[in-house]
Amino acid sequence: MEEIDRYSGRFREEKGFLVVEGAVDHGDSFDIKMLLNNQIAGILPLQIQYIDNQCIYRYLTGEKISLTQFLSHQKLHFKEAYRLWKDIFHSCSICAEYLLQTDQLLLCPEYIYWDSSMQSFSFCYFPEKAEALEIQIKRLCEFLLTVVDHEEKLGREFVYGWYEQVIGMGFYLSELERYLKSYRDRENVIGGRLTEEPVKTKKSAEVQELVKTQVSAEAQEPVKSQKSLKSRESGKMQELERKEVCNYYLKNVSKYPEALPQLFLTEGALTVGRAPGCDAVLPGSQISWHHAKIEVEEDRVFVIDTNSSNGVFLNKKRLIKEHPVLCRAGDIIGFADITYLLCTG
Repeated sequence: MEEIDRYSGRFREEKGFLVVEGAVDHGDSFDIKMLLNNQIAGILPLQIQYIDNQCIYRYLTGEKISLTQFLSHQKLHFKEAYRLWKDIFHSCSICAEYLLQTDQLLLCPEYIYWDSSMQSFSFCYFPEKAEALEIQIKRLCEFLLTVVDHEEKLGREFVYGWYEQVIGMGFYLSELERYLKSYRDRENVIGGRLTEEPVKTKKSAEVQELVKTQVSAEAQEPVKSQKSLKSRESGKMQELERKEVCNYYLKNVSKYPEALPQLFLTEGALTVGRAPGCDAVLPGSQISWHHAKIEVEEDRVFVIDTNSSNGVFLNKKRLIKEHPVLCRAGDIIGFADITYLLCTG
C-alpha cells in the first residue's frame, strides 16, 4: 500500500509470519520491550532477530489472514465490520494498560489480521510508523466504504455512519465506544446471527455519558439516577482531594473551552492524556493516550513529556521526552495545542 512506502523497513509475508527487514532497531525502547515480554491480546506477538547487523522484526500471524485477503472473495458485512471496530477499540484500550502508543498500531488492511477460529482481528505494532491514529482511522474508514456490502442495509449504515462521525469530529475512543454501544443495543451479535431489536430513540446527554462507563454487553446495568452519575464523575476529584493539595494550579488559557478549566495540583504525580484512567483527561486529536506527567515535590513543580506524539511545551519551547523540567508560576505549559498557565494561590 502507498503509505507503507514511507517506512524504512520492507514488509514481506513468510509462512506464519509478517516480516519487516531493514527496520531501525528499537529493541531497547520501553514499548518494544513490553511487547517482547508479554502476550498482549489483539496485538500480534513480536520477535526480533539480528542477522549480519540487520534488525528484523517478525510478527507471528500463524493461520490468520490479512483483511485484504479476507475481502478478496467476499464483501464486508455488518458482523465483520462491527467486530473490526470492536477489536480496534479493545486494542487501543489495552495499549494504555501496557503503556504502548496507539499511533504505532498499523491499521492498513494488508496488516490487519483475521483469525477465523477466534472470529477476531489482531493488529501489528510497528515502532517506525509516524502517522497519527486519527489519520489511519479516517483512511481505514474510506477503504471500508469501498468494500462494504451495499445490499446489506445494516452493514452499509454502520460503516457510513462511523465514517461521518470520524470526518465530523475526528477520532475519539469514547465516541467509538458510544457508537459500538448504540449498535450493540440495536443488533445483538449472537453466535454469528443477527437478532434485531426495535431502534431506540436518541439518548439524553446524561445517558450518553453513562454509555462510557458501561461494564459489558452481557451484563448491562440500568441507567442510574442523576445523583449516582454525579458521584461517579466526581470520584476522581474526591480521590485527589484526599491527597495534600499544594499552592499551584493550572488555568486553561487555550482556545479549547471544553478542556478542563482548572487543574489543582497535589503532592506526588499527576498523569495527563486522553486515556480515561489519567488524572487529567484532555480532549483533542493532538493529545496522546498518555501525554504527560506533572510531579510536585516539596512545592516544586516538574512537567515531563511521557513520549507524546505532539509534544509538551514550556513557554513555547518543546521539551525533551522523559526529561523532568522545573516550572515556575507564570509559565505557560502546553500539552500539544492545549495550553495552561501555572498559577499560585
